[in-house]
Amino acid sequence: MEVPDGFSPPNKTPHIPLYYCMDNTLIYTAFFADFGPLDLGLIYRYCQDIEELIRSRTNGLPVIHYCSNHPHKRSNAAVCAIAYLVKIFIFITKFLSIFY
Repeated sequence: MEVPDGFSPPNKTPHIPLYYCMDNTLIYTAFFADFGPLDLGLIYRYCQDIEELIRSRTNGLPVIHYCSNHPHKRSNAAVCAIAYLVKIFIFITKFLSIFY
C-alpha cells in the first residue's frame, strides 16, 4: 500500500477501539466430551460485560469482540454475540411498541 504524497496523520490522539476477548474469562465447564454452548449464567455475564464496556466508551468508538481460531471458542463467542443482539432487539421492540 502506498501512502499518498502530502499525507500526514492527524495531530489528535489516535482513536483506538476497545478490543474484548472472552476466551480466558468465560470458560465452559464440560459435562462430558462437549464444548458448549455456554450456560445462561455465562451468557448473561457476557451481556453485562459488553454493556459495561459500551457505556464506558464515551467517545463513541466501537467495542470489537474477537476470539481465537479454535472452533469451540469461535462457536461459543458467536452464541454470546447473537444472544446479546437478541437482547438488544427485544429491548428496542419493547421501547418502540410504546409509541405504536
